[in-house]
Amino acid sequence: MKFFALFLICIVLLFISVGIFDYFKEKTILDYCDQIKLGTTSEEVLKVAKKMKLFVTSSTKIDDDSILVFNQRAPYFRYACDLDFKEMKVVSKSTFMAD
Repeated sequence: MKFFALFLICIVLLFISVGIFDYFKEKTILDYCDQIKLGTTSEEVLKVAKKMKLFVTSSTKIDDDSILVFNQRAPYFRYACDLDFKEMKVVSKSTFMAD
């Protein structure tokens, strides 16, 4: 019975640890997306992403109508900020879990 209780405590602690880790991974990209205001230029978007050490789908220049900014490259616990552009300025933004 003592072993079973210890096992359950370890499982609960594992889930809590994963939840905390996930929270901080999501918070990074939410902070980034909050910093980017509508009307922000593409150059400023890239500059802020580089400063926060985030990964951009188009790192040199924005040719597309939208880009994704990820909190990390590796899978699992990835979050992204989707930025839509018109005339090289942000017109909409959203965040989502990218895995």
